[in-house]
Amino acid sequence: MILKKNRSPNVQSRMIGTQHVTEAEATAGQEVSAIRIPPGAIMLGGFVEVVEAYSAGTLGVDFVNGDGTTADVALAAAVDATATGATDASPTTPLRAPQGGWIVLKPAGTDPAQAGGDVLVAIEYIVDGRWTEVMPEAGLVPDDVAA
Repeated sequence: MILKKNRSPNVQSRMIGTQHVTEAEATAGQEVSAIRIPPGAIMLGGFVEVVEAYSAGTLGVDFVNGDGTTADVALAAAVDATATGATDASPTTPLRAPQGGWIVLKPAGTDPAQAGGDVLVAIEYIVDGRWTEVMPEAGLVPDDVAA
């Protein structure tokens, strides 16, 4: 594939990371790393949807920064995992992740001995200056993409 310089300043495309987490995977008191956020990402929005209710418990959703020093950012706190429905998990302002990081679930009161339950976590983000997350260098696009 031949790459060429894109002359458009607006080369970011929105990406969405999703992950399903069952109640068996959600052990109370243990974080579940759900979605990897790449370095340079800016998180724009997200949600948590209880698709199939857990038997008990709540879930917190946090962004854990990859730099190891910045405090976690809560995106949703104490989502009732026993009732189906969606809860907003958007940052209050666009959330930058220069070092990348993880979207983690923080279960409380869940019962991993249960087989049922399904929660979907989705985060929308862009990687500043890139057309896709796997693009080799900012500002370059494949030949077949209109400049």
